[in-house]
Amino acid sequence: MMKTKMYEQVAALIQRKQGRILVNDPDLDAVTVVQGKSTKYRLATYMWEIRTKMSLAVLPIRQGRSVIAYEVPAFQIASTVAKYVQDAADVEVAVEQTVSVGA
Repeated sequence: MMKTKMYEQVAALIQRKQGRILVNDPDLDAVTVVQGKSTKYRLATYMWEIRTKMSLAVLPIRQGRSVIAYEVPAFQIASTVAKYVQDAADVEVAVEQTVSVGA
């Protein structure tokens, strides 16, 4: 079994968070702990690896000179499309139920 890389774990977390994660997010703190030590200081490196190895755009959200969040637009688009597909499926089921009741 292959061990997942840290940047893959961070990317999966960003995807679960709909493409945006705050730097001080407690879930990010939980993911970046390795052998009882925090590796959060390597967060910029993980974002660089996501950008280069996964070929995804990573946008830093800044407040002044400090980064307060990171955004991955590809994950936002994917979550939006999944939401619309689910909404369309719900509408289709509702229409089928209405047609079967009216018949």
